[in-house]
Amino acid sequence: MTYQEVVEKAKRQERNVTGKVAFIPCDVWENGNQINLWTYWQGYQLNDIDEKGVDILLVGQDWGAPYRDVNKAVLESINDIQNGVIGAFYGPTQSPTDKRLAKMFTAFGNVDINSINPGIRLFFTNYSLGYRSGSETGDMTKTIMKLDSELFDDLVAAIKPKIIICLGMITYEMVVGSCVKDFSKKLQAGEPCKGFYPKNNSIPVYGVAHPGSRGLQNVGGDEAIMKKAWIKIATEYYEKFGGDFSPEYQPDFDAASSHWINRDRNSVHMGPVALKEKIEAFIGAHNTCALATASADMVRNTPIEYNYVDSCFYFFSEGGLKFKGLKVNKNVGIAIFEPYGGFGQLKSLQVQGVASMVEPFSEEYLKLMEHKKIPVEAMKKLPQAMNLIKVVPSSYDYLDSDLKKDGFGSRQHLDV
Repeated sequence: MTYQEVVEKAKRQERNVTGKVAFIPCDVWENGNQINLWTYWQGYQLNDIDEKGVDILLVGQDWGAPYRDVNKAVLESINDIQNGVIGAFYGPTQSPTDKRLAKMFTAFGNVDINSINPGIRLFFTNYSLGYRSGSETGDMTKTIMKLDSELFDDLVAAIKPKIIICLGMITYEMVVGSCVKDFSKKLQAGEPCKGFYPKNNSIPVYGVAHPGSRGLQNVGGDEAIMKKAWIKIATEYYEKFGGDFSPEYQPDFDAASSHWINRDRNSVHMGPVALKEKIEAFIGAHNTCALATASADMVRNTPIEYNYVDSCFYFFSEGGLKFKGLKVNKNVGIAIFEPYGGFGQLKSLQVQGVASMVEPFSEEYLKLMEHKKIPVEAMKKLPQAMNLIKVVPSSYDYLDSDLKKDGFGSRQHLDV
């Protein structure tokens, strides 16, 4: 049976289900030529599927309720694909579930499921091919899913996947044909469940956590643990089928970020008054820093002259992308440092602070102009007065190798 013959068989299948899960006709699916609406994300573009098969068959439980408002944009994209609109694509959607699934697939290396050419031959489908009315999720049973067991077997025979990945326990049990113990326990340890497809035991079947909120809860809310299972699947895949692959490095960000905090607990600390004097002496010995500002999609690190007046930093500026960050995020970072001359000659200062804008020609603005010896009339002749950024420090991290000579730790922290 060819893939398209399986699709036509699926369209003839009756799914008369009522109760908590009720199926309704889905015109968008029936007007197309794919086994499932999800296949319009990955799989529909494989025109040579009968000859070359697929690398990975991803199986979900069921597609959900297509005619809910939340799915309107996806259905429009599927319509565009069916009508041959150039550039039409199922994703990327704004769904947290779909975004998390895309992250999981990066375990296979340079694989992007939000591309029409994802880098590997993928095929997405759901085990149950019915479309719901009402609720999007919940209440699915194996009895309902069994209505499409024969079609699923026909699909696997037609597209010949190298491996099958199942999202969630009930889907995994349907594919392997048996119940499993400790499904969640294995996933919490970063291990996928593994079995073999009963009709062809050369095809490994893996069970992983569903990328939705409930699946994430089942692994303790930790995406890194969820992804460990995918990395192990990817490792086995490339070991068996070849390819240029190295398991994705998983850094321990929490351990790295707390490294110096933990070291500081056993360090010899300076008194706050003496430390503030050291810090202000360092600030006074320099006049240029790196000012870091950030928005949701941008970080800007600007080399800029500073003025340190009344324990605050001030910056005159004509403009620049740093103001994009300041518009939405008043938290900034300042770094002042000397050239690296070896570990015994380290000197730098990192400042966390809150930024605000000083009104042009206000009392505070005029005070800084006087400090900088800028004539008021010269500033007023400009087409637009220069912006004045004020940063009130909230904490300092001072590094000075010479502090060891006095019996102190070279790193000192001061909260304001």
